[in-house]
Amino acid sequence: MRYEQGNATASSRTFIERGLAACFLVFGLLAATTMSHAQLSEAGTINGTVTDQTGAVIPGAAITITNVGTGTVTLTTTNGAGSFSQVGLNVGNYSVGVMITGFQTFQENNFYLGPTQIYTANVVLKTGQYGTVNRGSSGFGQR
Repeated sequence: MRYEQGNATASSRTFIERGLAACFLVFGLLAATTMSHAQLSEAGTINGTVTDQTGAVIPGAAITITNVGTGTVTLTTTNGAGSFSQVGLNVGNYSVGVMITGFQTFQENNFYLGPTQIYTANVVLKTGQYGTVNRGSSGFGQR
């Protein structure tokens, strides 16, 4: 009889331990989700459209977004409508580069992205294999 009670006690402990572990897991996931949401609500967005000199959109252009302060590089490409959007970027100074075969490389250097800011980078690429078009930080429209 005692042997059975011992098993019942061990089962009860295991059940309680598992219950506590599950509670800690749920609490941890909720805390992580809340922190992630808070971080995203402070983050900025860089978006835009890439066109050629005639106004035709350019799908498949490689977009390089660099946080100048940290050196963090984020890569994306334009979609079929020539647009791109990168959300969740930390506050800081950024540079944006645009490259695609048949066009000169475009580079926008050192503009500030604030919390919750949407920075719109509409780029017009010039045809040609060589050369880089640089634009100062006042070149992009900001919202």
